Amino acid sequence: MITNVDLIDVKELTSIVQEKYNEDFSEFATTAYRRRVEKAGNDLRIPTMSVLLEKIKTDPATFQKFKKQLIIPTTEFFRDPSFWRKLREEITKKHKATAFRVWVAGCSSGEELVSLAILLKELDIYDNSKILATEITDQVFSDIKMGNFESRSIETGESNYERFEGKKKFEDYLKTTNGRTTIDSDLLTNVTFQASSVDLSEVTGKFDLILCRNVFIYCNLNLQDKMIKSFEQRLFPSGLFAIGVKESLNSSRYKNSFLVVSEEENIFKSKM
Repeated sequence: MITNVDLIDVKELTSIVQEKYNEDFSEFATTAYRRRVEKAGNDLRIPTMSVLLEKIKTDPATFQKFKKQLIIPTTEFFRDPSFWRKLREEITKKHKATAFRVWVAGCSSGEELVSLAILLKELDIYDNSKILATEITDQVFSDIKMGNFESRSIETGESNYERFEGKKKFEDYLKTTNGRTTIDSDLLTNVTFQASSVDLSEVTGKFDLILCRNVFIYCNLNLQDKMIKSFEQRLFPSGLFAIGVKESLNSSRYKNSFLVVSEEENIFKSKM
């Protein structure tokens, strides 16, 4: 069992990943990264840190599994319902009869992506929407596409959706087949999935809305700035941008690139 991952371990791992796979993990927040490395190794049933380093160096399949384990699956359907109520209000103000383009950066296990799709469905603009969902590995996408979510996640979603004050019941977006409950796949018909680098630099196009909630807390300030710069460049004029309610732009050199829409819910819009 891997325990007490130290800075030397992290530096060696980061060096191997950079040299072998040309991916830069050096700007993850150190404490969170050490915890995730430890958990990922144990979830993969790798006995020691030295074995993990060797497997990542020599086996690309192990590296891909490792990356999947690094992702923080702590999201919920309609997490922070007041945020989703406010976002609904702002989209209603902004949206015209044209296409609506959205980027969900760091889609994790997909609950936030599905929540957004439901919101757009209930505003009757989903059919005119195009959604890009990105994550650092494509290994998370298959479960999302199949609508596979844990039962406790669905139970939490029912409670949060009620507080969101949606138009229907959360169960209306579920399908049960042979005793197995999944999210309705129609919610993902307008979603494109794309694996991305940590700093998101290869994502192109312009967006009316970018969601990157509860991702910054796992990144150091330099990486946050790289991501925020990318978001600034990818937003249409007056495009909306949202981060987690416990996150902040205050330490970013790009904080003045955005106007505050809701300080409480951490929703902003582009000045450009």
